[in-house]
Amino acid sequence: MKHQFKLTKQDAEFVLKHIPDSELKDCLEAFIDSSQLYKKIERLLVENEKDPCWIPTIQELGEIPGGYALVKEISAAGGLKKVRPKYTSFYFRKSKDLFVKTEGFL
Repeated sequence: MKHQFKLTKQDAEFVLKHIPDSELKDCLEAFIDSSQLYKKIERLLVENEKDPCWIPTIQELGEIPGGYALVKEISAAGGLKKVRPKYTSFYFRKSKDLFVKTEGFL
């Protein structure tokens, strides 16, 4: 039987805390930062009744209260072209996990 392991923020923080000189340090720090950014994007879109499946354009984000602060973070993470596909993967993976967890309740 094949087992899959999903890295969580808590896993990454644990490794960084207990193995501070890990060769994976840069990757784990980037993982923690990016997952926080994706959660901020999702929260902003949901709170403002926008579709959380897709990041809108910079102009559209700027029209949302708090959107320009997020635009700065997206820019620091490599820009919208780099962040958008990763965010979409994050969102659909999260949605799929939620669906699988609740499937037994339907």
